[in-house]
Amino acid sequence: MTTKKIATPSSQICGKCSGNKKVLPSGYWKCYRCEKIYTRKSEQKLKKMIFSWYGSVCRCCGEGNLCFLTIDHVHDDGVRECYGKTHVQRQLNPKGTGVHFYRKIKQIGFENRPLDLQILCWNCQWGKRLGNGFCPHHPEVNLKEERP
Repeated sequence: MTTKKIATPSSQICGKCSGNKKVLPSGYWKCYRCEKIYTRKSEQKLKKMIFSWYGSVCRCCGEGNLCFLTIDHVHDDGVRECYGKTHVQRQLNPKGTGVHFYRKIKQIGFENRPLDLQILCWNCQWGKRLGNGFCPHHPEVNLKEERP
């Protein structure tokens, strides 16, 4: 039986932030702080790209700040798509939201992206949910209907 040899770093101090490097499960030495910053930046870049495919502003109120925007399933069927139909399936596959969902959309590609998604801000998404498809901002617009 062979054991995996862990690589030794040339230095245990990070050259970027002077933090301590640690061994990851993959066997590589990484600075946790720098790795976290890199991951956050790459996830934000992915989110901007996916949101640009859908317009980058809230369909209802026009909010454009990325911090407030979410992807909404027009027909409210996201739970089935992300997790499966039963509670047991949800437990077996918990990852299907946030950056994991953005990665799935990127994998599909721009030309084949799901058209039953829309960009809504948090307020409008909850307004749609509580108002049975109608947001208090614009009660005349049914957010459960796809745009032409």
